[in-house]
Amino acid sequence: MKDVWTTPIGQVAVSAARVEDLDTILNILNETSAWLESVGVNQLPTPFPEDFNRHVIDEISRGRVFLARVKQDDSPVGVMQIDWTDMLYWPKDPTGAGYIQNFAISRNFQANSIARAMIEWAKEFVREQGRCFIRLHCLASNLPLRQYYERLGFIFRGEVFDRSYTAALYEIAL
Repeated sequence: MKDVWTTPIGQVAVSAARVEDLDTILNILNETSAWLESVGVNQLPTPFPEDFNRHVIDEISRGRVFLARVKQDDSPVGVMQIDWTDMLYWPKDPTGAGYIQNFAISRNFQANSIARAMIEWAKEFVREQGRCFIRLHCLASNLPLRQYYERLGFIFRGEVFDRSYTAALYEIAL
C-alpha cells in the first residue's frame, strides 16, 4: 500500500497514530473546531467533551486513528479515524465500508491538498480491508465541505437527523 503522497508542500506520509501523538491529534482537532466555529460552522464540538481524550486513546489503541506528516520535517498536518461500523448514521450496511470520522487538517496547511491525499490513502487502506465503500458524514449545512467531498467523487446518500445535528451522508465506491 502506498503510504506517501506527493502534495504541493512535499511528500506526506500517513501512518497509524500512537498514544504519544495524543496532544498533536487533539491540537489539530481543536484548532479545526475553533476555526469552524469562528466562521459559523458547528461541525465539531467546541470544546470537545472532557471524555474525548479517553475516546481518542481507545481508538488509537484499536489502530483506528491515523496521522499525516510532512516527510521532510515530520510536521503533523492531518488526522482521521477509520471505523468499520457507524450504526448511528449508516445502520443498514454496517460491514461494507470504512467510515471516516474526526477528519481534520491543520489550519497551517489548509490551502494545500492534504485532505485529498489522506482520502486517497484511506481508499487504498479500506480497499485492502476488503470493504467496498468509504463513507462519511458532515454537517448538512456546511455547503463548502459538501461540495468539496462531491468534487472528490463522493456521492450524496441522504440526511440523518440526530438531536440538533443534521448530517449529510456521503459515500464513494472503491
